[in-house]
Amino acid sequence: MSQTRHSPTVFAALAAVPWCCVLPALLSLLSLTGTVIARLWLVRLNWVLLPLSAVLLGRSLWLVQVRRQGRSLTRRVTWATAVLVIALWAPRIWVWVAL
Repeated sequence: MSQTRHSPTVFAALAAVPWCCVLPALLSLLSLTGTVIARLWLVRLNWVLLPLSAVLLGRSLWLVQVRRQGRSLTRRVTWATAVLVIALWAPRIWVWVAL
């Protein structure tokens, strides 16, 4: 009877399977879990973060418009960010007002 002999590449492939497939899947699950935990923790701080972001956004608009710091691209980006932030705030503020 002839005996089959395995080449080293078979063992290398078997050793690489956990590193190329299982490990990235585990790391992505860990990061997803971390994201969910951070979201749950930050929701409790919403009452602090929303006014703080309003103050910082107001300061940036004051620096760009009143003090005239920055270029025209800076002004456009600041206003675009302000519109985006206000659009994202609107549902949360509506919930607070509706209470």
